[in-house]
Amino acid sequence: DGQAGWNQAEAHVERVPGIVSMATGVLPDDVQLWPRGGIPLTTSGKTRRNHCRDLYLRSTHEATDGS
Repeated sequence: DGQAGWNQAEAHVERVPGIVSMATGVLPDDVQLWPRGGIPLTTSGKTRRNHCRDLYLRSTHEATDGS
């Protein structure tokens, strides 16, 4: 079930900052889950980083501002 998989992933997201910090020495400020197909890609399959940044900034603004 897709929802069960999403719930299971959310349960693990709290562990991600510690794992990243142990591996890299950098503690991430934020970890977000995105649904399959939610990351915008170019026609060649590369991540559209600027578009991802805009989506991230919009989502964090909405989460803190409530708009």
